[in-house]
Amino acid sequence: MASKPNVAANDADRKDATEIVNQLATKELVFGVVGPVGAGSSTIAYALRDFLTSSGYDVHVVKARRFIENFAAERHIEISKSLKLKQTEDLQDAGDSMRKALGHSVIAEKFAVEIRDLRAKAVGGDPTSAEPIPPDETPRAYILDSIRHPSEVALLRKIYQQSFCLIGVVCEESVRLDRLHDKYLDAGRDVIASFMKRDEKAAEKHGQHVSSAFHLSDFFVENTQPDYITGPGGVKNSNPAWNVNEDLAGNYILYLAARLRHIIGHGHQHHQPDLPRRSQGDCAPRNLALA
Repeated sequence: MASKPNVAANDADRKDATEIVNQLATKELVFGVVGPVGAGSSTIAYALRDFLTSSGYDVHVVKARRFIENFAAERHIEISKSLKLKQTEDLQDAGDSMRKALGHSVIAEKFAVEIRDLRAKAVGGDPTSAEPIPPDETPRAYILDSIRHPSEVALLRKIYQQSFCLIGVVCEESVRLDRLHDKYLDAGRDVIASFMKRDEKAAEKHGQHVSSAFHLSDFFVENTQPDYITGPGGVKNSNPAWNVNEDLAGNYILYLAARLRHIIGHGHQHHQPDLPRRSQGDCAPRNLALA
């Protein structure tokens, strides 16, 4: 005679699974976006923002460019005011100088401190405190635009563990070249090709190494197709061949499923990492710690 199912045990399992999912849903998520110049990393970052917002998250996009501009201003490094290629090259130079002076992972440190500050503001915590600032029950996501060095990936994974996900933006090289040529009309194709090569893997260790960081991605999103196509009269229409939203939604579900398996396999342990603060103007490397 077949034994009766243990209803109480099954109910307990369901409740336990529900609790895990609820914990998972309220945990902060941190997404890094990486892609070669011209691939459209910012386009993907804002598409991800819109998707997560529609999924009920409080979303913040954090731009690496602001940290580089601040460093350049502090060190009196001149950045061209034009919107041409020279400005982008100046920012590359300033970013290289920043990594050389403060370490290859300095942008990741800046990202982490900004996340802490945003969390403190959201929950009413003190960002100057040396104590961890735990998140509240509001689902939050932080999108880091963009990652340019593998040391940044290593530090962000150390800090945020399973809460960090790196998205690689894929785009055909010829399309990237065309996009950059359209953007930088002052530069020839040979100059742009050289600029692309430097972006992917600079000769200096403290330079950008996007290609190395790109291959560390947790999943990839194809962005060769334009998000809009121009119709008669110059009217822009959504491109039905642009599948980024579908790719993001599908990979997001797979990402959460992988995190859920990790949580179950590690005894439901949830770690909310944090950073101790340092005084303003302190240029020494931060003493990073997990909360």
